[in-house]
Amino acid sequence: MGNVLTTGVIFAELLQGARNKNEKAILEQYFAALPHCNENAETWIEAGKLSFELKAPSRGVGLIDLALIVLSRHHNAKFWSKDKKLLALLNKEEIFHAKK
Repeated sequence: MGNVLTTGVIFAELLQGARNKNEKAILEQYFAALPHCNENAETWIEAGKLSFELKAPSRGVGLIDLALIVLSRHHNAKFWSKDKKLLALLNKEEIFHAKK
């Protein structure tokens, strides 16, 4: 199958939406257990360039999503999302497809 790779911004979004302290604690445990890749200034600059090239704002795709694409490409990782606007920016080979 493969390994999961995450980043702090993913869990920041998840924690923001936690409904209670128990959900928050579970998310924190998952974050501690999973391998991370960290964004830096270069990630954000590359995301900005990608946004410009793809005209992402007019397509409804923000910088955080583009930074995640940059990170997945940098780490040669498949990208998992249910966001059709975001998936439309990726090559088919870059998208994670769960086996049924």
